[in-house]
Amino acid sequence: MSIESTKILINKIKSQIHDFKIQIHCLKEDDVSVNFYLNNLKKLSLQGLDLVTAIEKQINLLQNQKRFSQRRKHGVPMVR
Repeated sequence: MSIESTKILINKIKSQIHDFKIQIHCLKEDDVSVNFYLNNLKKLSLQGLDLVTAIEKQINLLQNQKRFSQRRKHGVPMVR
């Protein structure tokens, strides 16, 4: 699997988690115990988005690292 296909998959997952978060936020209940579980689901959906964002950042770092190592192999100077 290439980095680009991984990025596409991450974007799909991110979109699905976002849709899930919206669905959870639309649920309304009067029962206190049900609200407790709904609030937990809301927190978990936000944590899921945070996790996918962290994965996305790591993929970008990996891609940059691969790009820099290829430049070094070919003798292209690193400019800051």
